[in-house]
Amino acid sequence: MLRLPAGMPGPQQNATFGYLQVLTFSDGMLTMRRATKGGQVALKLSSHVDLALLNGNVVTVDPHFSRTSAVGIKGNRIVAVGPDDTVRTLIGAHTQVVDLQGRTVLPGINDSHAHTAMWAGTKPPIVLDISYPTVRSVRDIQEAVRARANELEPGEWVRGSGYDPGYLEECLADPAFQFHRRLLDDVAPRHPVALVDFSLHALWANSRALERAGITRDTPQPTGGGIEKDADGEPTGLLREFAAENLVMSVIPSLSRAQKREAIAAALSELNALGITSMTDPALGPGGDTYQGGLLGSDCIGAYQDLLDQGRLKVRVNILYLFGESRSHLAQRHAGAAFAAWVSFWVWQREDADRRGQDIRRRYASQSDGLAERRICRGREGPSDDTR
Repeated sequence: MLRLPAGMPGPQQNATFGYLQVLTFSDGMLTMRRATKGGQVALKLSSHVDLALLNGNVVTVDPHFSRTSAVGIKGNRIVAVGPDDTVRTLIGAHTQVVDLQGRTVLPGINDSHAHTAMWAGTKPPIVLDISYPTVRSVRDIQEAVRARANELEPGEWVRGSGYDPGYLEECLADPAFQFHRRLLDDVAPRHPVALVDFSLHALWANSRALERAGITRDTPQPTGGGIEKDADGEPTGLLREFAAENLVMSVIPSLSRAQKREAIAAALSELNALGITSMTDPALGPGGDTYQGGLLGSDCIGAYQDLLDQGRLKVRVNILYLFGESRSHLAQRHAGAAFAAWVSFWVWQREDADRRGQDIRRRYASQSDGLAERRICRGREGPSDDTR
């Protein structure tokens, strides 16, 4: 007897769904019969599976944390979990069969907070990798910036991401070490430079970048952020938190939608390689249109949709919508507060969306203007045959 995969609704989860009574296989068709209040209902689950995983250690993560040895997959659904001999009955002429040789199979991992679009666009070749151990000192960062500037036309932006003061030799030797714009001016005098630290909460800019952003000694401190200044009151080039960082980010040319799409696709492949099959990208929308070349912006939602339309979205994605205002208003007044309001929605396979109805949860968080929290929820419509 085959068992349904972990997560299949049962009588305690959905009384209208019923429970598995018998599963039979004949004429290349797997038939499942469910007992319901009105009698038995026969459902045709699939013909031969597309992929059969055999001879493994399959950890089901069901209520009993039971284990078995084989899995059968049809399309993008797990349709069978059980012993090898049973799953073998679902193998056809076109089934791909994988001998796991005792290796372990686990359910996909969910990352509940992954700025995947941002991560995708802050890696080479789009930006310089200035993270540890690629760089170990400020001198290494300077040489990386110099080399990139030599590849670009004067006036083009040099961007980098990932520097970590906790690993840089100069910072370890002198805890009071100051990241100053002049250190970048020395190696890229004809290019604006913007380097974001590992946490994304600090940006180090050179003088040309500050000029492009209109940041001077007289620039007021933005709400929710900080422009670091030296003893003479001049900006050092270090900007802290989104509200200040965005003063520079808003004048950097945005990446094209195609660049974002391909970067996200590459990042999703890396997530798959780590066993991650679903994730939440927790800040995308107009509130981030100007940040890091638009990597928190609305266009990234479109890039995810493009991948779905092209059949290349290999991770189930939950997006939290980042509200915002006009670019100038956002940058000057309310950039920090923009992170407080969200709307989330599920990006699923279209057939799921058509069958289940749209599942939207919208939340406006309380902000400084006293806006009360409101929630709008539309739940799934009726029982589902989905075996996820």
